Amino acid sequence: MKNILILSILGLCLLGAYFYLNSDSAKQGAKVDDRALAYKSFEDVDKIWIRERSSEGYFINRRGDSWWYGDSVKVSKYVMLNMERAITQPTIKYIPTGNEAIGYVKSLNQIGIEVRLYDSKDKVLRDYWVGSNTNNETGTAYLVRGAKQPYVMELPFVEGTLRGFFLNDPDQIRDKTILALNPEDIKSVTVNYPKDTKNAFTLSRVYNEEFKIEELYPSTELEGRKINDKAVENYLLSFRTLNCETHEHKNPNRAKITERVPFCVYDMTLMNGEKLNYKFWPLKDYLELETNTKAIEDLKKVERFFVENEKGDFYIVQYRNFKGLMVSYNFFYQ
Repeated sequence: MKNILILSILGLCLLGAYFYLNSDSAKQGAKVDDRALAYKSFEDVDKIWIRERSSEGYFINRRGDSWWYGDSVKVSKYVMLNMERAITQPTIKYIPTGNEAIGYVKSLNQIGIEVRLYDSKDKVLRDYWVGSNTNNETGTAYLVRGAKQPYVMELPFVEGTLRGFFLNDPDQIRDKTILALNPEDIKSVTVNYPKDTKNAFTLSRVYNEEFKIEELYPSTELEGRKINDKAVENYLLSFRTLNCETHEHKNPNRAKITERVPFCVYDMTLMNGEKLNYKFWPLKDYLELETNTKAIEDLKKVERFFVENEKGDFYIVQYRNFKGLMVSYNFFYQ
């Protein structure tokens, strides 16, 4: 009886081995290592190499809580959140076989995106290719480097694909923050309206939370009034988070835009001595040459501005996000 039981178990094992060896997965070369795709410990990732087949590729490097492309381009936290999800959370939707698997491998050779993760000691944590999306746009092919079997991956509980999270050029991945200042870091702000001089002013810190307001183009009309401290506080709070809509560093018309007189110019000095400069040109003035925005009262017709800073960055911003900064000298008085 014992011998019969042993022979039965051996027979089942051989039968299972036969079916596996003749399965599509075995023929395609599937292995447990081929499934080493998701990397859960994102905090261990120090840099990410991304390369499309047709490009040279680039590194994204971690610096503290931020990620950087090169030395000067900070990567948007929203771009990194999506990329982190595509790295740490993908699960196998299904294992393609036969002609479908062959098709995914061919597409990887043509349009694949190489993704390689490193730790702080340059050890490779993951190395794989991200390929094409499924026809119904519900999954994306991944292939571990050196493997034969591709896998169609998905994000749990999310309807969509993952390829787009790695399709970024330097301008697309740039952080859109223009300014992010705490009020206590601001020593002075000079706001010049070159075509509306009566509203230009300088706001400067006298001591701690005490400020003074001065006309940039002095007159005697507004002397002797009391500053509204709440207005000053609200104005400085407007500098906390200011984002652009798009980066325009490659705008071919930049020279034509910036040769015009700006609507307003901000010169700022921080408590650490750093100096900042921002110039604003209404987009409407450039698109409609007969338009010339001169006064603060005209801003109700403006939706967007071109902006250039002292570092040479060039953006488009929405007026509604900067409305709190474009105030007049009178704004600060009771």
